[in-house]
Amino acid sequence: MITRFSGQAVRFAGRLPLMWGVSFMKNPMQGQSFKLRSIGIVLCLAASAFFFWLWYERYLRIDFNELGRYYDPETQIVYTDSAFVWCLPALGFLLFAVVQGGFLIWRRRAGRALKLTSSSSTDSSL
Repeated sequence: MITRFSGQAVRFAGRLPLMWGVSFMKNPMQGQSFKLRSIGIVLCLAASAFFFWLWYERYLRIDFNELGRYYDPETQIVYTDSAFVWCLPALGFLLFAVVQGGFLIWRRRAGRALKLTSSSSTDSSL
């Protein structure tokens, strides 16, 4: 059950940037591209939150011994400290969302500056 759930989470994480990549096909000055990028950023933040939660549940909440193991007497399962890897996709999705958010803000500012310079150049020629 745990392995199947983890495999589904990893497959979802692998497909998320591909779903977001659809916005590269659009003109960045169009409103539809802004919506797709915003949705991509929100999905990446949601995936990042999910993997941070998974990292907390699998790694930070458990008190490991000096050998890096924890024995759960109720379920009789031994957990190792190798669950720290869940922070990697969490940080990756967070970084991806921050970079794309910065890029989106930068493009919007550049578009506004371009509109301002083109409108001021047409006004001065009158």
